[in-house]
Amino acid sequence: MNTFDSFDVGEDAGGDDVYWMSIGDLMSGLMFIFILALSVFMINITEVTDQLVNKDKIRQEILQQIKKEMESKGFTEFKIVSDQGILRLEQGVLFNSGEDKLLPRGERLLKALGPVIADVLDKPKFKGTVETIFIEGHTDNDPIIYARKFDNNWDLSAQRAIKTWLFMSHAEPALKVLKNEKKERVFSVSGYADSRPIASNATEAGKRLNRRIDFRFNMVPPESDQNNKAKQAIESKVN
Repeated sequence: MNTFDSFDVGEDAGGDDVYWMSIGDLMSGLMFIFILALSVFMINITEVTDQLVNKDKIRQEILQQIKKEMESKGFTEFKIVSDQGILRLEQGVLFNSGEDKLLPRGERLLKALGPVIADVLDKPKFKGTVETIFIEGHTDNDPIIYARKFDNNWDLSAQRAIKTWLFMSHAEPALKVLKNEKKERVFSVSGYADSRPIASNATEAGKRLNRRIDFRFNMVPPESDQNNKAKQAIESKVN
């Protein structure tokens, strides 16, 4: 009887050992998978960050190249906003206040700008790096009083952006067929009225700065397939 009891106790103890060993193995496996997934995630975060920095550098190079070529043609009526990827044409360059008719000087500038943009984006170093170029119209907050042509500043800003695009693309047809890596048209137009001021509308100087056309260069976003990479890495280690 004592022998039987001793055998039962020993068998139970062995079962507990096996149970706790299984739990330990499971926890170790889960910890391994977690560490592996975290490592892959951190590696991909680093890769994405590096890509973003590199793309921002390329964008600045594109803008500076456009500026250099335009200045060589005698055009200096624009500003580069590097941190936002913007080529800015301030009020009076393209249009008179409250109008959407291009000024003669503005027409000459756009005739030069279209080929320059097309040429720069076609360079091997820059080709395929830009996803979208937004031509953005902006106004001050003065209301449209004599509504002969425009219902409001939204209408005015949009029409200015459209007129800018139509004239420039007519002067340089290559812009019409310029596409990104997704085979989508690169150029787009938008009007923001007074919703995105860059200066105070309380002064005439500030209003003049707010009346502008911006060419905003958006780069192709970095590849973000870290989930697939993590899954593949985990599956290869586990299997």
